[in-house]
Amino acid sequence: MDVIETVAAVEQRSKSNTRRIDKLEQSQDALQNLALSVRELATQMRSMQQTQSDTVARLTDLERRPGDRWEKIVQAACTVIASGIIGALLALVLR
Repeated sequence: MDVIETVAAVEQRSKSNTRRIDKLEQSQDALQNLALSVRELATQMRSMQQTQSDTVARLTDLERRPGDRWEKIVQAACTVIASGIIGALLALVLR
């Protein structure tokens, strides 16, 4: 009887181990899927970061344009005023 009980216990343990291994395989598959999802997420984050950097660069350019235009307008006005003053002085001198 001792051998029969031992065989029965071994079979029971084998079934238990098989169930545990099946659960571990499922857990391993879930971890594998999670790792793949994280990798894909990281790739998407890099892409989004690049897109955001491009957008920031474009926005910076758009914000700078009015200042550049204003500087050009002021420079043109100064040139006109200086030319007018020089022209007036030359007109007085040549009179």
